[in-house]
Amino acid sequence: MSGQLVTLVDRRRCRDLAARLLEISPRTEHFAPAPRNPESAVRVPDFHLAWIAICQQTRTLAGVVDGVSYRGSDYLVHRLRARLDEDPERFTAGRLQSVTGDELRAWLSDDGDPASSTVDRVEERVALLRDAAARLLDGYSGATAHLLAASKGRLEGKTGLLERLSRFHAYRDPVRKKSFLLIQYLRVAGVFEPVDPKALGLPVDYHLLRVLLRTGAIQLKGARARDLLGGGEMSEAEDARIRLAGVEAGRLMAEVVDVATLDRLLWMIGRNCCFYGHAPVCTTGPCTLEASCSFLQASDLDCGLRCPFDGTCSGSRNPAAAAFREPTFDTDLY
Repeated sequence: MSGQLVTLVDRRRCRDLAARLLEISPRTEHFAPAPRNPESAVRVPDFHLAWIAICQQTRTLAGVVDGVSYRGSDYLVHRLRARLDEDPERFTAGRLQSVTGDELRAWLSDDGDPASSTVDRVEERVALLRDAAARLLDGYSGATAHLLAASKGRLEGKTGLLERLSRFHAYRDPVRKKSFLLIQYLRVAGVFEPVDPKALGLPVDYHLLRVLLRTGAIQLKGARARDLLGGGEMSEAEDARIRLAGVEAGRLMAEVVDVATLDRLLWMIGRNCCFYGHAPVCTTGPCTLEASCSFLQASDLDCGLRCPFDGTCSGSRNPAAAAFREPTFDTDLY
C-alpha cells in the first residue's frame, strides 16, 4: 500500500502561507478559557487532560456558555470549564474512574439535562476518560500534576511526557495530535513548560489536514492520491503517513509563526473559510459567512471577507485543488 502513495511537503509554500498569518493574533481566552472559581486552579492539569482526551469528532456539539454561542470543540472546552467552576473536583481521577454516559451528557448540555445534550460517541468518550483515570491512579497517585512532575519538564525520551502520555489510550496516537494539543494548553495555563520545546509539533486533525492539502503545503502523489483527495477512506498506515507530513509542514511553518498560534489560525481557517460543509470562500467571491464566523470571534482578524491564504493557496487559483477533501478515517485519535 505504501508504494501507491507518495507524500510531499512544499517548503516554500509552507513559509509563504505562514507569512500570511503574521499579522493575526488569536484570542487566548477563546481557545483556553481560564477557570473563574479560585478553587478550580489546582485542578487545571486534570481538567485539560480530561477534556482533550475526548476532543475528537466534535461536529455535533453546540450550545451557549455565558451568553456566547459555541460549536464543536469550542463548546467542549467552554462548557466543561463552566462545569469545573461548579465543582472543582469533577475531573479528578477518583471521579472519572466511574463516570457514566449520562454524567457526560449532563456536563455537555446547557441546562444540565442529559436529554438535551448533543454529544455523540458517548460510550467511546466515557471509556477514554475511565482509562485516563485508571492510569493516573495506577502510576501518578491520581493526579495529572504528578504526571507532569515525573517528566521533569522533558517532552522527548523514555521518561518524557510524550512517551508517558502514549500509554493513555486517548493519547496513543503515533502522530500525537492530542498530546501536542494538551501541552499547548498546559503551557498557556502556566502549569508546564518543556525544557525541549522544539519537540512540540502541530496537532494535525481533519481541519488542518484539509487546509494543508488544499493549500499545497502537503501533496499526495501516486495511485492512491486521487481517491484520497476525493475524501476516500484511508488505512491506519496512510493516516499516520499523511498526518506526519502535516506535522513536518507545521515545523516549517513554525519557523515563521509559533506553533500554538499556527495551530489555532490554521484550525480556524479550516472550520470557516475552508470548511467541508460549503464551497471555500475563495471560490465564491466575497465571504457571506461573517455572521457565523468563529474565526472573527476567536481572533483580531480583519479579513476583508477573503480567506487569509487567498492568492497564495493552490485552491484559490485552481478549482480542482479547492475541491480536495481530507481522506476519511473513523478514529478517536482526532
